[in-house]
Amino acid sequence: MSLAQDLETAFQLFEAGRPDAAMRRAEALLRRQATLAGAHYLLGLIALGQGRAVKARAHCRQALAHGPAAVPVLVALARAEAGAGGDPIPVYARALEAGLSDPVLLAEAAAVARAGGRLELAVAFLERAAPGAKQPELWNNLGSARLEVGLAEAALDAFNQALSLRPDYPRARANRGTALMTLGLPAEAAHDLDHAHRAEPDNRTTARNLALAHKAAHRYDAAASLLADLLTSAAPADQAMLRLDLAAVEIARGEPAAALSVLAPLPDGALTCATRAAAHEALGDTAAAISALRQALVEDPADGIGARLALARLTGEVTDRASAAFVRRLFDDYAGRFDRELVDRLDYRAPAILRDLWGDLVLPPPAHVLDLGCGTGLGAAAFADLGAVIDGVDLSGQMLLRARARGLYRHLVEGDIETALAEAPAASADLILAADVLVYLGDLGAVLTQCRRVLAPGGALLFTVEAGEGADWTLHDGNRFTHSEAYLTRLTGDAQRTILRPCTTRRDRGTDVPGLAVAVVW
Repeated sequence: MSLAQDLETAFQLFEAGRPDAAMRRAEALLRRQATLAGAHYLLGLIALGQGRAVKARAHCRQALAHGPAAVPVLVALARAEAGAGGDPIPVYARALEAGLSDPVLLAEAAAVARAGGRLELAVAFLERAAPGAKQPELWNNLGSARLEVGLAEAALDAFNQALSLRPDYPRARANRGTALMTLGLPAEAAHDLDHAHRAEPDNRTTARNLALAHKAAHRYDAAASLLADLLTSAAPADQAMLRLDLAAVEIARGEPAAALSVLAPLPDGALTCATRAAAHEALGDTAAAISALRQALVEDPADGIGARLALARLTGEVTDRASAAFVRRLFDDYAGRFDRELVDRLDYRAPAILRDLWGDLVLPPPAHVLDLGCGTGLGAAAFADLGAVIDGVDLSGQMLLRARARGLYRHLVEGDIETALAEAPAASADLILAADVLVYLGDLGAVLTQCRRVLAPGGALLFTVEAGEGADWTLHDGNRFTHSEAYLTRLTGDAQRTILRPCTTRRDRGTDVPGLAVAVVW
């Protein structure tokens, strides 16, 4: 009997539920030809079924060494790697490249990738499985994975598909509510979350998310009622989170004394202290608010909650910047709804204003653009037609996820703009953009000096700020800085050319925010 016939017989024995007989025949085949890939693959499958992952991995590796990188062999190797304590994710990725198309196997690979923190790869697996899929669970998983990598609108589409296949699917309904919250649509989110909560009243995560949606939609009484109910039966580990949630609602509905009562059992922590400070300030007790903010800085010297900015506002103490930790936290939380809220609600147009300013300079097209505080990539979108290589830097990893999805950047770096400029080679950029990022710094001297160093001769810096009067720079109630035209003129006085143009980059509470668009060529 030929090798091929013997191998076929061995597989038939395995499929007939006779693994021992199949193993004997496969081992005999390897004695005849040690490099027979099919026999190694079969022995790998048998070992997997017996729970011998290390042996299965060895045979599958041999099968790939002596035969093609077939999808079934790669899937078997991935499972063996997982069972042996190895990393199956790269093997699943190879299977995807090799044409893996089975929806069940793709869902399996996606689950492994998500568990391993490879969220973008999980999305890729599920995207491959989705076309034509009729399983609502697959669409729900795809939506969850998309949401985790910052694709909230695409996630919404997936949850809609899941619910079209199974309208009474509470988990997909709750997840769609989360996506709607991420997109800044709390009333719509509350509708979905309420539906899911009624279907699964014991799901505490859904109940809390519903309360947060009510709060964001200014339905404070409904939010407080839900949170109070959750608090009465909360596990000790959940007490602090729920008390902070409820205290924030009490402050929002004008009950700061109730907020302090809710917070009373909690030990000091940065967020607890900051929430106490907000309650004390609402009660008119500025001294107590200041004391709580100083304690918040003791608890978190990196200042992720912006206590220094609040102290500067209450005491007049000078601070020349928002902390990196605060800006990172602010925009990580804001990332999912950033584009929709800025463009649709706040009429944000800083990138378009800078693009017009660039046209007025009449300079040669840049080869390399550095986008400082690039956010979700709106700046790159405005300048993409120039054909330049664009690199971006931002403090927020969540914002960078959205920027990466645009496919317009060569490199994206998570970090602060001052470090990025300090590490950039001299004369390495032809154009530097800073749209609505310098508002988080007061003193701009050091940043502009570094920009001048990084720009190639004849290169341009384009940026926007909020316009101020009198002082060089001033911190306002929105935790952002304004800058005066006189200050900017002084900082750029040695430039070959400077344009300072009054503009409105966005609206706030229905009112235009006065700004300045600046172009500098040194």
